[in-house]
Amino acid sequence: MMLRISTVLTIALATAIACVPATPAAAKDDPAVRILFVAPDAGPDAEVAREFLFGADVAAKFALPGQAGPALTLEPVALPAAGKKTKAALKAWKKEAALLVAWLPHGRTAEFEQMAAKAKVPLLVVSPEPTTPSLELKRAVFWAGGSPVQDETVQALDYALQPLGSSQPAILHDGSPRGMACAKAAEFWHHVSQTLKPAIVVDDDWGGEQAAALSADGFDAVIYFGGPARAEQALQALAKADSKLPVLLTTGLVSAAVPTFFKGEAKGAWAMEPSWFEDLGRIGKEDRYPLVDAVKAADRTVLPAMMRGQRVLLWVKAALAAAGDGSAKRFVPALRALTREGAAGKTVFQPYGHASLTRFSLWHSEPMEKLPACHERPVTRVPLAGVPAVGFFRTQNYGWDPDSFHVWVRFTEQEKRTIEADLFAIGLNTKGYEEDLEARLLDDLLGRVISKMNRLFLRNPDGTAIPGVSYNISFSPNPPPDGVRGGKKWDVLIGGDDPVAGGRASGSTAKVFSTFIRRTMYVQHKLDPPMSADDRKHMAGGYEWDTSADENIRNGLVRSLVGGFTQAMGLTGAHELGHLAGCGHDTEWGRSIMNVASGAGLDFEWADWIPSHSKVLEKRLGRVPAR
Repeated sequence: MMLRISTVLTIALATAIACVPATPAAAKDDPAVRILFVAPDAGPDAEVAREFLFGADVAAKFALPGQAGPALTLEPVALPAAGKKTKAALKAWKKEAALLVAWLPHGRTAEFEQMAAKAKVPLLVVSPEPTTPSLELKRAVFWAGGSPVQDETVQALDYALQPLGSSQPAILHDGSPRGMACAKAAEFWHHVSQTLKPAIVVDDDWGGEQAAALSADGFDAVIYFGGPARAEQALQALAKADSKLPVLLTTGLVSAAVPTFFKGEAKGAWAMEPSWFEDLGRIGKEDRYPLVDAVKAADRTVLPAMMRGQRVLLWVKAALAAAGDGSAKRFVPALRALTREGAAGKTVFQPYGHASLTRFSLWHSEPMEKLPACHERPVTRVPLAGVPAVGFFRTQNYGWDPDSFHVWVRFTEQEKRTIEADLFAIGLNTKGYEEDLEARLLDDLLGRVISKMNRLFLRNPDGTAIPGVSYNISFSPNPPPDGVRGGKKWDVLIGGDDPVAGGRASGSTAKVFSTFIRRTMYVQHKLDPPMSADDRKHMAGGYEWDTSADENIRNGLVRSLVGGFTQAMGLTGAHELGHLAGCGHDTEWGRSIMNVASGAGLDFEWADWIPSHSKVLEKRLGRVPAR
């Protein structure tokens, strides 16, 4: 087989949202479903939240095609101070609102979600700091603030490699939980050609002197993780120091809240912003027209937060239409059940409450004719998003998680070893002429397979567990340590061929037939001309982006072929491990990991275990305990 609070809004918040058209009042005989938008009423976070609200309000006014659904009002309220004031506000909101949509400053998410869950108020957090993943179906807490921390971090490091051309980026963060988590993840994810020094906190005292020291300390680029206030501080400090280092900002910072970037004054700085499946390429083009028209009428610029606001409210409206009313009993299951037709029915939200299928676009701060001062770069002019360059998936970084099932993942050896011949057949091997490149590619391939199987068993891509969510199984390129008993260890062997199958399982071994996979799926997509010394720049991370259109395309072809081949091997490995755990074949659900009919053409990110197979895995493997 492969909502609402009776407290009067502050003047500051009321003034800030004045540019957003008021939501029409519902008819008296058709009471509107109230949704409260909770956000700070002042400061940089309030500015980003207002941009989100602009897009959300546009969506609130347009009926879904063919189904108006319940009337809806979207009402902004000020975020109360932490502690007793938040607790009191949630108590009031529970009586008056169907849903809270909240933009929370960095550091407020954990407390707010805990209080909302305790008060049993449905909550959808839309700011970058994620809520706690949970499989508890009665816990009505969702997150749609962007991409998981690890995905954001590896994409940032990949963009630092290309187009920034950085081999020693300075990692800056604002000391927030998400900023620190991204800095920690960078220790794992940096490219084999990149060297990292300890991350730097942008605090009150960080200014021009510290910015000037970055170049003296050998850094050749800056990556910033965190909120808008410190992002603006960092950009101003770098400008004061007359720094020539390229800068990459991350989620939520293409905004008027970071005016130096927004106004095109950041001397060619870059920023990366997440979007969901529905807004990639031309998929969401028709949905965007109302937002574009509203932005034009308001004489504003379309910004990422606006696009995310529009998308989130379209999801909410679809769930309300499916539920028929705004009661939590109906609405929460409907929100969980939302699917994407274009992604073979992949749910909008993962079972643990986080929005799925994100990709990053790249924005540039550079005034250009007929373009805003900060603008999104076309996908054809930036490196392939979502498929990191060869050299990010180093097998030495992966290890077994004690007390879990141990899975030893490796290529077959001796007379059964075929991986080099398989790669040669698809143009990714030089028959030993470029031995070091081949070794790097083999190491990266195995690391990618391990990373993908981690994700399919609901672990993070670096192998760390998501407490309360991940299956209690981990993957390693090394043999199991002494003392791991037979019933707690399996093998995945990659190599060889089979007349009719991409993999087989027996005893404690899952076999992945890489020759079958390349023969039936990838030989028609082989790299032409095949890999040679000329590809060293693409394999070693040294390609200077935009050197030529042909080389840009070549870079993308290498990435996509490596990503696709390892995706197929990872899916096949997970399928065969499913058999070892006791799962049978499934031929009804198109996204099922155990579906032999559709598995060969299944996109890795769309794949899931069907509910009955999840129960089998949970019984056989267990879950990593929640904290």
